[in-house]
Amino acid sequence: MIKSNKLNNYEKLILLAFLYFFMSELFSGILRYYLPKLGFTPIIYLPKVIFFVILFTQVLISLYYCHINRLLAVGIALFFVFSFFGYYHTGNILQVAFGLFVLVPILFGFILAKPVSKLEDIIVSFLYIFWLIAVVGVLLDTILSLPWEGASYELVGQEIRGARDWETLGVERIGGFSRGSPVVANQLLYLG
Repeated sequence: MIKSNKLNNYEKLILLAFLYFFMSELFSGILRYYLPKLGFTPIIYLPKVIFFVILFTQVLISLYYCHINRLLAVGIALFFVFSFFGYYHTGNILQVAFGLFVLVPILFGFILAKPVSKLEDIIVSFLYIFWLIAVVGVLLDTILSLPWEGASYELVGQEIRGARDWETLGVERIGGFSRGSPVVANQLLYLG
């Protein structure tokens, strides 16, 4: 059987959403600094909203055609199990909603696998470019004081730290263009 590398429009949408999400994470420190200043704070969360809409659409399509993506079904089933236990132990539905917010990119990965496998070489090229951008951010952060370090913003009456400015044993933890050093460390590790 010959495997086709051609993507349908839905798979293109999935890949574009992934690239948008990844770019927003790569530049999360910058975005969380400038978007609130411009009055566009909710845009920070748009990539995960797009993921959620695509996931919801995928579930509806799967139910309509009775063709279930097994990985996605397992992921959603696990989410419901964890949600039940989370609600049982905390009694707080907002905690469960936050859990969904955190897990949306992981659940999205289940439907991302097929389009990525079709264009693996191109995706790998993008990942190398993303890695290079993260390296440039770290190098700039070592020689410059970036304005988004330590910045915070307010959303729905809550103060949220946009990018960490911290140190360990007197050594600055460098975040580059990202929200903080753990984020950029993961980007450099997994993309390099």
